[in-house]
Amino acid sequence: TRNESDPYEALWVNYLLMMGPEKVREVLPEEPHVYLTHINTPRQVVIGGDPAGCRRVIDRLKSKSIQAPFNYAIHCEAIHSEYEMLTELHSVPVMAQPGMTLYSAAAYEPLPIDQQMIAQHIARELCTCLDFPRLIHLAYKDGARIFIELGAGSNCARWINDTLQGQPHAAYSINRKGVDDHSSILRLMARMVSHNVMVNLSVLYQD
Repeated sequence: TRNESDPYEALWVNYLLMMGPEKVREVLPEEPHVYLTHINTPRQVVIGGDPAGCRRVIDRLKSKSIQAPFNYAIHCEAIHSEYEMLTELHSVPVMAQPGMTLYSAAAYEPLPIDQQMIAQHIARELCTCLDFPRLIHLAYKDGARIFIELGAGSNCARWINDTLQGQPHAAYSINRKGVDDHSSILRLMARMVSHNVMVNLSVLYQD
């Protein structure tokens, strides 16, 4: 329940917990309005939901925690009522078939590159807990050894290193804080060459 004495308390809050998902799942049945939303690594998860309920979960687990800088109600069954809308929102034309495998965190298997299938899987992902280590282990089992994070920051690269600790792999971020994009791309290309990955270097010499 909300703290009625604090009119500014959010209806929904997210917390980062420094522990594995198994212990968190044990206490969640006691809090019907708190959800396990993300499994980032084998030792780091995110919970979300009712603020007071989240704090009770943290107290029971005696877990180290950090309040997330976002209050998004995603990756949980609480938004399943919006599944059809989410499917429609993410239904966009597929312009070409890339020569690569697309994996889904909805079914944790390769995903056909089809407009409707992609939209449905994205909607399902948003309505269920996102198990990032499971997705990484799937790609690793299928032969992936080098992982490149395209988005801003390097959270995913760190999570991959934690998930695959002790196993041969490389994880790099293409956009790191404090490094300009040009330098980041050059560094990434150099790393790919060092791993004997075929890289088209002609773009470096074009006028």
